[in-house]
Amino acid sequence: MAQLRCTGITYAYGGLTVLDGADLSVSAGEQVGVVAPNGTGKSTLLRIAAGDLLPDSGSVTRAPVTATVIRLAQERDMPDGEPLSDYLARRTGVAQAQQELDAATQLLERQSPGADDAYAEAWDRWLALGGADLPERAADVAADLGLQLDARATRELSGGQRARLALAAVLLAQPDILLLDEPTNDLDDDGLSRLEHHVRRSRAGIALISHDRAFLAATVDKVVELDEFTRRTSEYGGGWDSFVTERAAARQRAVEAYAAYEATRQQLTSAARTQREWARQGAARAVNPRRQPGRRSVLRQRAVAAA
Repeated sequence: MAQLRCTGITYAYGGLTVLDGADLSVSAGEQVGVVAPNGTGKSTLLRIAAGDLLPDSGSVTRAPVTATVIRLAQERDMPDGEPLSDYLARRTGVAQAQQELDAATQLLERQSPGADDAYAEAWDRWLALGGADLPERAADVAADLGLQLDARATRELSGGQRARLALAAVLLAQPDILLLDEPTNDLDDDGLSRLEHHVRRSRAGIALISHDRAFLAATVDKVVELDEFTRRTSEYGGGWDSFVTERAAARQRAVEAYAAYEATRQQLTSAARTQREWARQGAARAVNPRRQPGRRSVLRQRAVAAA
């Protein structure tokens, strides 16, 4: 079973700590939702998990080491003029795998040392990512989504068509671990339904970022929350609804704990003030003993009282 694990990830940018000991674990067949307010560092965590960005500290491990990982983030600025078939090959990782396979083939033809192992590794990766039948699968998926691959470029697409093209890349990708950054953006109801169905039935491990609570409730079985203040993560099992319940309970416990702390703090502060006042009065009497009533004064007061 393939697994991707990020442990103790720390990352700072421009003097700002983005992640401070964040964890993320995704296994094959598991759907994980990554949630946090905008700008907290969710996308940075996925970039590090995919190997697109190096952390300042912490570790990212894949088991097995040959496990394939693809990160699909929203691509608002598609390369102008890129053919749709090339776009899908690039986004699914097949284009890069093909380049690696071609390079390994040249090494094999030149009988370079280690060429056999390099070729076998490149071949396995190309097959694992679905390179062998991508053209056929891409044609079927594109037609199902109302897209035409032949002689079309990304610049010719409308906004809705671009959203469906991005969806096509998700549907065609065949990695062991798939990382999705806001995959629901700009999709219509039909697109959302297709994406939801795909995520729920995928054999890949999926970690996804989304602000669509209905989509999260329908798809994920685990939630990782990134705290905007500590920049650390907390993991909640049981899906979105369980996460909402557990988080509310945790926040209530935090409120109660703070109230108890505040009450104790006020009691301790009051006691400290009383002790300081007693100490101040005692010190004043020691410095000016005439302020203390002497024996003669006491006797005189008693005599007056008796008269």
